[in-house]
Amino acid sequence: MTIPPWQFQRAYTPPLIKQLLQLTCLFTLLAVGFGLQNLLALNPGFFSSMYFWQPITSLFVLPAPLFSFGFLLDFAFLMLVFWLIGSLVHDRIGKTKFLIFYFASGILSGFAQLFIMQKFQLYATVSELLPMIFSLTVLWAMIDPYQEIMLFFVLPLKAKWVLVFALFGTLFLSFVQQDIIAFSGYMTAFLFSYFWGLFVLGFQSPFEWMRGMDSLRNRLTSFWRWNVMGRVYRQKTADDAFVDATLDKISKDGVSSLSLLQRLRLKWISLKKRIFS
Repeated sequence: MTIPPWQFQRAYTPPLIKQLLQLTCLFTLLAVGFGLQNLLALNPGFFSSMYFWQPITSLFVLPAPLFSFGFLLDFAFLMLVFWLIGSLVHDRIGKTKFLIFYFASGILSGFAQLFIMQKFQLYATVSELLPMIFSLTVLWAMIDPYQEIMLFFVLPLKAKWVLVFALFGTLFLSFVQQDIIAFSGYMTAFLFSYFWGLFVLGFQSPFEWMRGMDSLRNRLTSFWRWNVMGRVYRQKTADDAFVDATLDKISKDGVSSLSLLQRLRLKWISLKKRIFS
């Protein structure tokens, strides 16, 4: 299905997306406009100065050398992409899963970049916002790889090819430029979003050559259901049978007729039911 450019818009924006957009605009303007990037964006100050809030605040900051019209255009474009793709992903997976994915993808990519900085003694001021938006693009392409949008109002482009352009602009360019900090962040974001979509949300791979991972997911799911969950079910059935037999014995001979092992097992079953119920 092709979505014309005049229809590819949001008649309804989820409140969560509005709040995240507002926070991102606020933190970015504070960081760039008032010189707070070293405090709010991610950098080695996380270790040296114990700026432990940076993995959270960096999700809402786009660093820039100076506050300029070009920076505002770049930031506005990123917010547009986040608004469109974020709203679509939110509609599909729901508020709770979206929040978990939003923070997990950004924070994991941030820690990957911090690890590279610490390992090779490099200094950079980076953002988790870009890897997070990249993660949303991966997830969006997995939701419907064949949905089409009109790129630049004239070129119909499937979602999976949008992902190809995103991969080129992030992983490939950072690799060519030998920017290992950015590459580690984008690679972590890609791997996390892909495996989260594949194994947690049950989406399909966006490209045909990756469908082998779908088959692996299906085999692992079958193994889990038939072996792990089957073992849990059999254990539950055995516990229920033991409880029924024990209650019958108590009704006939009293509690004193139970052995120590029977009493301990009864308490253990009761504890398991309270924890997992």
